[in-house]
Amino acid sequence: MSTRMESSYRFGPGAAAYRELIQSAKSDPNILGVILSGSRGAGRGTALSDHDVQIVVRDAVLGKYRRRFAHTPPGLDIKVRGISTFGHGACRRPQHAGYGPAFAHILIPIDKTGRVAKLAREQARVPKNRVRTYVSAQLDGYINELLRSLKNFRDGNSLAGHLEATRTLPYLFETLFGSEGRWAPYAKYLEWELREFPLRNPPLPPERFLKLVKGILSSGDVSSQRTLFLAVERTLRARGYGRVFDSWGSSQLKFFRTGQA
Repeated sequence: MSTRMESSYRFGPGAAAYRELIQSAKSDPNILGVILSGSRGAGRGTALSDHDVQIVVRDAVLGKYRRRFAHTPPGLDIKVRGISTFGHGACRRPQHAGYGPAFAHILIPIDKTGRVAKLAREQARVPKNRVRTYVSAQLDGYINELLRSLKNFRDGNSLAGHLEATRTLPYLFETLFGSEGRWAPYAKYLEWELREFPLRNPPLPPERFLKLVKGILSSGDVSSQRTLFLAVERTLRARGYGRVFDSWGSSQLKFFRTGQA
């Protein structure tokens, strides 16, 4: 998780209301912390970006403060969380990351006890004790969609092949980032994260990787799919996920690699 000092948040929709909120929260004993996420929290905001804010409060006043902030000015999107459940934002199910990606790059203008930043850091990462289970599930989903795509192309159904090819990508991103303990970024941040916060051991250089991804998105290109699969297989086997690949059987693996069963 990267956090930033507040600097250039004096513009755009909700800016004045955001500044007033921060000033008020500093002296409010029931507000334990304030987080600015989204584009502005990541330092990627524009003049049109909203202020996505999470307010963490004492549990006893949660209902009261949710009612208080139920209606906010345009450009200010507020979610109120109780401190005891705040750490539950990162989903623990293997098929969805919940709020996890939202905590990867944030601004924390207020943290009165230090606990908010600690809990935010925990949500920004895949829990260590769930990495292998999570990645194995995502990798299996990627291989399954890849098989569907390649079979459709083989059978002459290019539309279905293309559609299935696009479905491989969310699984693929979760697999690659998850294997390093990270949630896959939202789509709008993918190129930026690969450039500014690169994977430690990527299957391919970012430029080559993104070129293949774009080829898959534009047409489902079979050659791009196979090239990417071979690189992913090499990388993930080196990280101990060989059993996931081998569970698909030697004939299917040959089909993935060469197009021949």
